[in-house]
Amino acid sequence: MNARIAKTADLTEAEEIAVMQKEIKKRKEAAQMYADANSTERAENELKEVTILEVFVPSVLSGVELSKAVDDFLAGKDLKELSFASAMQEAIAKLGNVDKSQLAGLLKTKLS
Repeated sequence: MNARIAKTADLTEAEEIAVMQKEIKKRKEAAQMYADANSTERAENELKEVTILEVFVPSVLSGVELSKAVDDFLAGKDLKELSFASAMQEAIAKLGNVDKSQLAGLLKTKLS
C-alpha cells in the first residue's frame, strides 16, 4: 500500500481503487491459503479485512450487469473494425470499475 510513496504524488481516485482492489485480492488469496492449511482463525481474520476494504471500493460490474453494459457499449460500433485491445481499453474507460477478466471474456466472445 505504498503506491503513493512510489509515485511521489497523490494518487488519483482510479489509482486508489486499483490499490484497494489489489489489497483485497491479496487478502482473499491469503485467506484461501490459510483455509487450505486448516488455519481457520487466520483465514477469518483475512476475510474480515476484505470486508473492511470493500467498503472503500465502488461496486464492481459483473455477471448480467456487465453483459448488458458490454452490449450497450458495443451497440452501434463496427465490430469488424474494432480490435480486442482497443475495445478493452475503451470499455474500461467507459464502464469504470469492472471485473476485467469477465470483461475480456465477454469482449472476446462478442468480437469473434
